[in-house]
Amino acid sequence: MKSVGTIRVLAIVVFGYLLACINCAASAAPATKPFFLKPDEELDLGYEVESHRRVNVRVCSDYLVVDMPDHHMVIVAQAPGWNVRAISPVRKLVGVSTQPEWVRRGSPFNFLKVTSIPEWPLVKQGTKPYLDWQATYFVLPYKTQDGAIVPLKRGQVGDFLVLGEGVLPKQACQIVSTLIQTPKAVSGLPVQLNLWDTEKTSTKMNSLFLFSGVKQSGPKAVIVKSAAVNKRRSLPSSEGYKVCKDPRDVWVSNADTEGFEGLMH
Repeated sequence: MKSVGTIRVLAIVVFGYLLACINCAASAAPATKPFFLKPDEELDLGYEVESHRRVNVRVCSDYLVVDMPDHHMVIVAQAPGWNVRAISPVRKLVGVSTQPEWVRRGSPFNFLKVTSIPEWPLVKQGTKPYLDWQATYFVLPYKTQDGAIVPLKRGQVGDFLVLGEGVLPKQACQIVSTLIQTPKAVSGLPVQLNLWDTEKTSTKMNSLFLFSGVKQSGPKAVIVKSAAVNKRRSLPSSEGYKVCKDPRDVWVSNADTEGFEGLMH
């Protein structure tokens, strides 16, 4: 009888220990919640794109600011019209475009050096944790030469994570997606894009990849290196700047700036 009692005591102790472990694991697991912003807040993101170019984004319900320090350029758009202002503090120029025209024409500078990613087909796969929030998770399937989507069980080109779907303005999200060359068919802000290295896949998969118009020089990636919710700040001003007909006319890179400085000396 004593042995039976001892076994029962040990069983209770072990059960209690396992339950405590489960509770500890549950409390240690990151708790995610739907993304939201208070009326006086903005989301600040710091991107790193190919060749370690920096793109800093500030966005909320009624404005967008994209700062590109490596190109001495600032993009500003405001509700309700979301017209795009491309500002060059170096050259004291500003170019204006409608939001639909900006999206239609595509990025003035193609960071990923591909043309088809913004129009790539997406398959929603639910949500994934991103910091403290729930982000929408998509995969990018292969497609055939005639544009047909290949079933996911045969592989995928990459994956894609967006934040604030249904919360952040779609117009602002499309402007950012167009600029950094990520898929723009979703109403969320891109926070991560991964394209696989096709050399690790079969020859058949490589051919499908190339049919899609993506260069076989992966992997490519766009990733947010920093993210924070802060109080709203003032918008950059272009008062007194010369107005150009096209935002592309005010684009300046480091190489351009060095060229300007060379001409001045």
